Amino acid sequence: MGRTLAAAAAVIVVLLVCCSYEVRGEESDDVKESLVKFLVTLAGGGGVGEARAEALGWNNSTDPCPGATGNGSVSKWGEQVVCFNNGDPNAGKIKYIDLQSQNLNGTIDASLLCAARALRRVNLQNNSLTGGLPAGISACSGLPYLFLDRNRLTGSLPSSLGQLRRLRVLDVSRNDFSGELPDSLRQLPNLVRFAANNNHFDGTIPDFNLPNYLSFNVSSNNLTGPIPKKLGIIDMSSFADNAAGMCGKPLFPECPASPSPGKDGESKSKKTRKILMYLGYILLGSVIVGFVVYKLCSRKRKNRLGKKAQEKLVVYEFQSSGSLHRQLHGMLLLLCTSRYNKIICFKPHRFKKQVPLL
Repeated sequence: MGRTLAAAAAVIVVLLVCCSYEVRGEESDDVKESLVKFLVTLAGGGGVGEARAEALGWNNSTDPCPGATGNGSVSKWGEQVVCFNNGDPNAGKIKYIDLQSQNLNGTIDASLLCAARALRRVNLQNNSLTGGLPAGISACSGLPYLFLDRNRLTGSLPSSLGQLRRLRVLDVSRNDFSGELPDSLRQLPNLVRFAANNNHFDGTIPDFNLPNYLSFNVSSNNLTGPIPKKLGIIDMSSFADNAAGMCGKPLFPECPASPSPGKDGESKSKKTRKILMYLGYILLGSVIVGFVVYKLCSRKRKNRLGKKAQEKLVVYEFQSSGSLHRQLHGMLLLLCTSRYNKIICFKPHRFKKQVPLL
């Protein structure tokens, strides 16, 4: 029985050692290759980028964190890479990448960076990086610290930053970012430091829960509108040098009250009814004016036709005796009409006078 227990204990110890070794692990070849490509892209790509990666000691044929012996935090990739200590569940993997002030002038490829799932800190500050921050940064789901300040990054911040639920510090200050601050940032439960000053952000500031923050700075942008309702230790300097219209007590004048949704809907309904009423008046007026114009034109046309007809009518004078008189008189009875004891006929060219009918 005792031998059985001893054998079982030995097996358990072996399994624990094996599991511990497996937990420590190391970065896979795919991860190492992705990170080297990430640095090459940061350095401008091509031969220049490759030379820079080699100069810094980044080589996908070398294990960056050989933590089986000695201090696990020492990396074979140089001082820009820090590994997890031995005994940590992530021992053998990269913990920090610190490439600040390396004169890098390329772009950020988030898909390559986030291949290292265990990353806890990425520092790219004080370089000359261009382009934007890709939405794929959300793949670095375990990342608590991200420093991108003092570069030349452009475009808007991706809303996918809101998926970094462990993010505690985000610094994108002193770049050329623009657009609105993503509303998703205010939903990050662990964010305590946010710096976006000295950019070109516009629109309004999301309602961050600032009492949870140790520092917050959105100064020197084009922001406007209300500041967050709860400020905590945040003061006026965090919002200075923005566009006109910043409001919200206690740092700025009180914001104008916005109409309630019910009143706003009611006012829109009234406006619609007024517009329809005015259109009805205009249509009715147009019909009346058109009718009056039509009547006037019709009357004028009749007067013009009557005048022309009168010019073509004459009354012819006949003598009271002679056969010619009788013949013409008979013809006139057929062709002419009698009015006021006068014969009125269409005007032959030779007759010009009018006489009473005999």
